Amino acid sequence: PRFRYHPVTLYGKSGPVTAVAFVDEGSSFTLVEDGLADELGLEGPSQPLHLQWTGGVTRVEKASRSVTLTVSGKLQGHQYALAGVKTVRKLDLPEQSLDGKALQAHYPHLRGLPLDTYSNARPRLLIGIGHLQVGLVLKCREGAANTPVAVKSRLGWTVCGGTNQRQNVVAAQSRS
Repeated sequence: PRFRYHPVTLYGKSGPVTAVAFVDEGSSFTLVEDGLADELGLEGPSQPLHLQWTGGVTRVEKASRSVTLTVSGKLQGHQYALAGVKTVRKLDLPEQSLDGKALQAHYPHLRGLPLDTYSNARPRLLIGIGHLQVGLVLKCREGAANTPVAVKSRLGWTVCGGTNQRQNVVAAQSRS
């Protein structure tokens, strides 16, 4: 399955930086990697952050900072301020690739959408429920069961979901 990854532009004191964001309504916090916050020139007060996942897995980020950054979709112009974003050493989220043209060639319901293409992208920003408005699904296009779904948020269109064999063939072809 494909996660809701969005290519985005982030803005800070040091200027714009292109990155990938993961929209995750299951996260209580919006998190940004320390290195990306430093690239953006973001400063904020330090406060330890205690993270907990399923199965009782925990992690403490002793040097976490609370920062404010601004985000826009890579292809969208409007900028949104995200306050209270917590820094973490590394998100360590899975890599993902998306070939918009290949997906549109195989799935008619995706045709005509401004889908971005990216390869082996690993998110450096996780947008949680505290900033739901930015990642809120405004429109969607779906096809048959177990096929990819296109969703539009304020960050633009992306493709998520889908578990059938045809999608795996598309992914394999895009790697060739």
